[in-house]
Amino acid sequence: MQENSNNIQLLLDEALAYDRAGDSYNAVKLYKKLVRLAPDWSLPYHFLSLFYRQRNEWKPSFHYSQKAIEANPEDKTAWHILATSATALRRWQTARKAWNELGFEFRKTDKILNLDLGLIPICINPRTKPEIVWARQIDPARAQIESIPQPSSERRYKEIVLIDNQPIAHRNLRGKRVPIYEELETVRLSSYNTYAVILETGAKNYVDILDKLCQDAEIGFDNWSKATRQFWLRNEEVLPEFFGAEIFAKNQENSNYQIVALASKSSLEVKEILYAWKIITLQSYRDLVRL
Repeated sequence: MQENSNNIQLLLDEALAYDRAGDSYNAVKLYKKLVRLAPDWSLPYHFLSLFYRQRNEWKPSFHYSQKAIEANPEDKTAWHILATSATALRRWQTARKAWNELGFEFRKTDKILNLDLGLIPICINPRTKPEIVWARQIDPARAQIESIPQPSSERRYKEIVLIDNQPIAHRNLRGKRVPIYEELETVRLSSYNTYAVILETGAKNYVDILDKLCQDAEIGFDNWSKATRQFWLRNEEVLPEFFGAEIFAKNQENSNYQIVALASKSSLEVKEILYAWKIITLQSYRDLVRL
């Protein structure tokens, strides 16, 4: 019996070595062999669920995280993977149960979670074109983008994205450490279009007036002149700190123009709001483009 246990442990060690080396084929092959040899052992299921979670393959990650929990109900990582996978698959009852195991207190129903958990910074396109944007968290694993992302990001205002609710970094916002979360994938596309325009003013109060007009008209607004796009090395041992755009504001104080972004379903709405801003402020704008 002891010899058999040792052989199984050696197989797991070998599978983990393949996994770390990026040899997915042999890693999965050995994990699944271990499942057959030791069907009551939680670790092979655990690592299979983690393997598929890292690839955003939600059906197998859902399945194997459930199996890991059946074998070891105290596996918090498996509960987290199950909660995220269930959210991605819209299995709301299972998602609620899994989140509750992680400390939440959601009612046990099969209804979608649609909450307002406040604004959070998220990193979209984390592996290709990382960009920090603000989003409104609507459940532990989903958020709706409230900033207007750069056009190259292929993300839009009001898009809903799946996020990993474990922080990948922190942002220093007005002296407070705010966790940054990573986007996993888009779960609902936005119907808003992105527009950019140059305001021929450097005065903050005039820009704030346009911001307020856009809020009242439910048009997205973002001042791209003060935007900061953050990058970091993935092999850093500690979570990096990011600093809010406010620390760069002084560099823009003497500028005689501002580049702002607007998000709307209608170009006519954008033109009307800019015209209203021009009448109120007696300032000018130019180069309105849809991106």
